[in-house]
Amino acid sequence: MFNWHKDSRKPDGYKAPAIIKVLSEVHTEQRLNKDVDHPKFVLILRFVIVLMSLGLLITTILGIMMAFKYTKPWMVWACLAGGFGIPCLLLWFAHGFK
Repeated sequence: MFNWHKDSRKPDGYKAPAIIKVLSEVHTEQRLNKDVDHPKFVLILRFVIVLMSLGLLITTILGIMMAFKYTKPWMVWACLAGGFGIPCLLLWFAHGFK
């Protein structure tokens, strides 16, 4: 988001720490080293990401179900609408100011 993993183009500018460069390489390119691809690592990482996504989806659905069970339905619908509508509204405003 803030490009902390990239060095500045200016000669005396920002120099990214090595650990941040390595971690961003794993995140953006699914590899540990720019020079060497690790196909087994990439496959394992992708399976872990899919499992994490499924876990997030399941816990989100369970949370919504619990909210409907233990609170008033109009409050749940209001929160869901706000959670969807507010980011859309912010994106719409940001698009209008370009």
